[in-house]
Amino acid sequence: MTAFMYLFFMCQGTDLPPYFVSLIQERTLFARDEPVIIRIRLGNQDDKDLKPKKFPDLIGGLEVTLDGAKLEIDPSVDHKGMFRNAISLAINAHRDFRVNLAKYFPDLRKGGEFEITYQDTFNQVKGHRFRVAPFDLPDLNQTYVVSTSMGDFSIKLNELEAPNHARNFAILAQLGFYKDMEVHRVVRKRVIQMGDPNGNGTGGSGFPLSLEVSPFLKHKKYAVGMARAEEPDSAQSQFYVCLQDLPELDQHYTVFGRVVTGEDVVEAIGNVGTSGPEGNPPDKPFEAIRLDHVRAE
Repeated sequence: MTAFMYLFFMCQGTDLPPYFVSLIQERTLFARDEPVIIRIRLGNQDDKDLKPKKFPDLIGGLEVTLDGAKLEIDPSVDHKGMFRNAISLAINAHRDFRVNLAKYFPDLRKGGEFEITYQDTFNQVKGHRFRVAPFDLPDLNQTYVVSTSMGDFSIKLNELEAPNHARNFAILAQLGFYKDMEVHRVVRKRVIQMGDPNGNGTGGSGFPLSLEVSPFLKHKKYAVGMARAEEPDSAQSQFYVCLQDLPELDQHYTVFGRVVTGEDVVEAIGNVGTSGPEGNPPDKPFEAIRLDHVRAE
């Protein structure tokens, strides 16, 4: 038997499940009065249309836990009726169902750090850990003051174009996350960066959010953006301020605000001596610059 024939018979003998389910979480940090949104993607892998009566119980398949204890689904909410007006899924098509978890799991309103999984006959999926803060969403129209050992500068958030990042930043500030850190990265004439609890560019809040891009979100001088790893949807808490226009970053990183006062402080930080691009860690200021806190006012 040739290798081609062997592969052919192996593929013929491998049956895909009729559908797949995945969990999409654009945010993983919420205030207690917000909808806790997740998208559940249902995809048809069968060789015929998937009828609504064959759809799995997407809500019933969810398990949300707090410290290992399973949260109960509110019995008064008819989650099995979510497909009442659904149409069939064509072959190779998928559909996203936008779900407010707090509607079905009311104990989320008490706050905490939660785990989420989905399981049915064919699928077992683990989602990102998420957190619900024990307070209502802060006013996103406030000015956020960033206090450093070299002075203060203030930020206005862009709620309209980057709603998830604006909320994420405001909640982290209210939680006191941005406290007793360092401005850990300075690239002269490019950016100053902070918001890493490890102080070396490797850390974050632990609660990722998805990239938000818009033709109106530009890396202009004094724009504030959210840093991330190579994965586009890996931003957490590290943020940077542009020291000049950086259009090459547009559409790749999310701009969620701008500096409105304290530009002189930003410039002073941007001119300190650093370890340079070959340093370990790279571009770290020789003398520590404290990020004392971020507060709304």
